[in-house]
Amino acid sequence: MNPDQQQDLLTTILALSSIDGVGNKTLYALFDAGFLTNGFRLEGLDHSGLPTKLAARMSLEWQSKRDRLLDSAQKTGDQLARRAVRFVTIDSPIYPSSLRRLPNPPRWFFVRGDANTLKLPATVGIVGTRNSSSTGERLAHKFAAELVRRNAVIVSGLANGIDQSAHTGAVDNWGQTIAVLGYGILFSQSTRETTLSDRILEMEGAILSEYLPNDIPSRYGFLRRNELLAALSLVLVPVECPSLEKSGTGATIRRALSISTAVIGILPDGSSEPNLVLTKENLEKLNCPIFRIGNGYTIDLWKYLERAIPEHSWEIDVTQRQLRFFRSLADQILGAKDKLNLDVVAIDLLATFLKQTLT
Repeated sequence: MNPDQQQDLLTTILALSSIDGVGNKTLYALFDAGFLTNGFRLEGLDHSGLPTKLAARMSLEWQSKRDRLLDSAQKTGDQLARRAVRFVTIDSPIYPSSLRRLPNPPRWFFVRGDANTLKLPATVGIVGTRNSSSTGERLAHKFAAELVRRNAVIVSGLANGIDQSAHTGAVDNWGQTIAVLGYGILFSQSTRETTLSDRILEMEGAILSEYLPNDIPSRYGFLRRNELLAALSLVLVPVECPSLEKSGTGATIRRALSISTAVIGILPDGSSEPNLVLTKENLEKLNCPIFRIGNGYTIDLWKYLERAIPEHSWEIDVTQRQLRFFRSLADQILGAKDKLNLDVVAIDLLATFLKQTLT
């Protein structure tokens, strides 16, 4: 699909989504049946597999409100452009092949940030309950930090609790992380989520959503989000999952195992935190390996990751994190340049000061 065709598809999707009752399920059905490839075709729509009443209503509204629907699509498209959101289709070179492991892969998604992050070779999902313990949150933060020191990419869902601790552990250490949303990429988030999203983007991470740009959160949305998260992760680490049957984390684990994503547990030595103990028991029921962590990380864990993702070097490497730090620092200096009237001499003085301070 060339760029013009991709833009036409986006416009058509956004226009049709303004029709009551039209969501991703309907749009995917139309896409799979070939009705969206060259603009929306009405001919034969009654044979598209959609419910008869929905097909009739879509035809009627497209004929009577086409200009209005396209105008709405243009406004949403402008919003996406202002926030630098990319529209990625299933045939795009940057579409992650790991998503094709799903029985029903996304036909497209929306992404902010560095979309190339989605195709990096070492993606590790860190997930867990929103009702997390402080011990679990510290564990998620620390483990994410250890992984990004080895240039792994953290994948999580931006939710309160373990997810946000994992993302924060990555960005606090100048690492990359991918946030998978269960709602539209233009949906207004909480201040805390927005601040964390900005930090993810600053560290050259990515924020991804399969949903229509203004879709609101829903139970199904988060369950589907968990599927994408499981597929994007080559290894999944549920830090806290006290219930396998009645939790989103449990659903993520089940989906991961069904598509051959490795699932492992981590547990600090001597921990009696109930959530962590229950998580260990649940993972043991599924025969998932569990790695105990003392003062440091057992060598068995890194050997396991080397086997699970052999194309990645698991040695500590600060080069990429240093470059992200330098780029972030440069952006801050340039942002202050005009306010402080910085010139070349001032920049040289700053460089000298930093050198003296750091040695």
